[in-house]
Amino acid sequence: MGTGKLHMKETPTERQERQLRKARKAAKEAARRAERYQDGSFDSEDDSTRKRRRADNSHSHRPPPPDPCDSDAEYGPPPPGPSTDYETLQAELEEQRWREKMWDAMDEDSVFTPGNTSRLDSLEAEMNTYAHVPKRWRGPHAGGDVSDIAGLDPSMMEDEEYAEWIRVGMWRYKNPDYYAEQARQQAQQEARKAREKAIREETKRLRREAEEEDKRKRAMRDAKKTAEARERYESGWKTLLASGAKDAEPLGFSDIPWPIALSKKSAISASIDDITLDSISLFLFSMLESWPSTTDNAENATDKETKTRKEIVRETLLRFHPDKFEGRVLRRVKEEDKEKVREAVGKVARALNELMTKVDT
Repeated sequence: MGTGKLHMKETPTERQERQLRKARKAAKEAARRAERYQDGSFDSEDDSTRKRRRADNSHSHRPPPPDPCDSDAEYGPPPPGPSTDYETLQAELEEQRWREKMWDAMDEDSVFTPGNTSRLDSLEAEMNTYAHVPKRWRGPHAGGDVSDIAGLDPSMMEDEEYAEWIRVGMWRYKNPDYYAEQARQQAQQEARKAREKAIREETKRLRREAEEEDKRKRAMRDAKKTAEARERYESGWKTLLASGAKDAEPLGFSDIPWPIALSKKSAISASIDDITLDSISLFLFSMLESWPSTTDNAENATDKETKTRKEIVRETLLRFHPDKFEGRVLRRVKEEDKEKVREAVGKVARALNELMTKVDT
């Protein structure tokens, strides 16, 4: 009894390799034919050569007789192999394995709830459709500032917001120390801002109080200066009008009690330029502050004040009337100061007449 060759059953891997070899061989043959066709050698061949090649090919591809020991003979020849390249198939298999590993890792570490599987299935497709730079990559840190979306309701989010919310949850779950440090820094920053705000407010308050204090002191100095000037003014006129003043020594320009607010030192060097409408008005009407109102009625108080203004201007005008002043005071002035005093008296009289007109209106 003769011994035949033992044929093992072909495994799927061997079948795939055999089909891949056949596909590569067919691709090489097609490439050679295309090259010969482009070079024109295909048409130059004679019929005998073509027939001989065809016969050789048909003889070489003729299938061998079926082997009774081969179990595959019962089922006929295997189906034709795919035309896809082996490298492409290998790349697709690796891509599929990588995706499965990524989803397995996400299932282990994620904070997703069991009821959100439908959202998980669409998460990858939604991520792949992003055409902009994610918000988490715009800041200086990978985590970024996510306080604006961490407390939102996921049921009210859109797909993009939901994906970002999931990423924030995973990031916070894996980086608790980072968020604790971020919260501490934020608390320090808010405390620093509060201290700076309190310091600014306190500085403004102190500055405002200092300004008010300076204003009050300045008003007190001005009031004291005016009171002293008014006292010198009244006492000076009493001295001039006294009965025994006729035999007194001659008067100079600075000895005349002019109706302007001058200190005791500046009164010695007073000049005609110091006598103006504003200075006279300020000095005369400041006397109203020392005169209390005699009625509580606002209208009567206004009438009393207006009447007092008129009386003050009229009284001063009687004192500095050119004719009366020349008869009572100017004759006692020194000869070298008479012309200067006469000019100053005329200036005072004109200012008083203008004030009288304003008070009447």
